[in-house]
Amino acid sequence: MLAVVGVAGEVLARRATLAPLLARVRGQAAEDITDQLANLVYPGFLAATEEPHFSRLPVYLRAIEVRLGVLVDNPARDVPNARLILELEREYAEVCARFPAGGLPIDVAGIGWMLEELRVGLFAQSLGTPRPVSAKRIRTAIGQLQLP
Repeated sequence: MLAVVGVAGEVLARRATLAPLLARVRGQAAEDITDQLANLVYPGFLAATEEPHFSRLPVYLRAIEVRLGVLVDNPARDVPNARLILELEREYAEVCARFPAGGLPIDVAGIGWMLEELRVGLFAQSLGTPRPVSAKRIRTAIGQLQLP
């Protein structure tokens, strides 16, 4: 219980510190980060986010913080990685749209978490990922899904 409360407290504190940083960024990067935050921290995220992803939430938020720092200093550096993420998220959204509303099968939801880990690898590499992740691995995982 203490571990859950600790992670939840860190997530909420980090989320609060991101707001002023995000306000300094405009355009597609700001939209992408806003959407990412909405998918990670929302009413009910504590109950809905299972391990091992729950424990990784602070890392995802730290990665956003690193990305925002780079965006302020050098917005052009963000562009190629942001394009790749956007492309992969569109492919993932097409897959998700084929399933009925509600929770996704574990293997499909797992691809969403792979996208979060790829964001860490692309925008805040120093934070590390638990296993190798790449656009190719994500596309392979999408290709292996049993779609309805």
